[in-house]
Amino acid sequence: MGLPNEKINVSENGEPLIGDSKLSFPVAYNQKDWKNSEYTIKTTPLGQDEFYLIGDNLVKAIDSRKLGPIKLSKIKGLVETLKKIE
Repeated sequence: MGLPNEKINVSENGEPLIGDSKLSFPVAYNQKDWKNSEYTIKTTPLGQDEFYLIGDNLVKAIDSRKLGPIKLSKIKGLVETLKKIE
C-alpha cells in the first residue's frame, strides 16, 4: 500500500490515504472493514527502504497496521497470482 518515502495518513472515516490522496481498493475492501478491524491505520511516514503492507483479510490480517513499516530486507518475494484451490 505504501512505498518508500511516502506518508500514510488516515481519513476522518478511517480509510487509508497516501499523503492526502484517497486510495481505491477492490470491492473486497469495504469501508466498514477499515473501521471494524482490530488494528487501525496510524499516520506513518515511511523511510527510504520501508513499505506499508496490508493483508487481504482486513479484519484478521497481521500486517503493517500492527507491525509497522516493513524493511525491504525483510521482504522475501512477490505474489503475482494465486491459483484457486479446489
